[in-house]
Amino acid sequence: SMRSATDAAAGKAGGVYDDVIGLTAADYNANHDVLKPSIAAVRDARNSIRTAISEARAARDALKAE
Repeated sequence: SMRSATDAAAGKAGGVYDDVIGLTAADYNANHDVLKPSIAAVRDARNSIRTAISEARAARDALKAE
């Protein structure tokens, strides 16, 4: 459902800020993979948002059809 998709997005992206805010350029230079988990979480969240948008559009279209 749209609600579960938005909740999933919030859950996936919710910790990204805390994970990256303390990183410095030196952290990235020492380990180029340091951002990969956060990037993956944001991508997953984006996909969940896309699902929610698709479901919202379907609901809108169903209401228009009535």
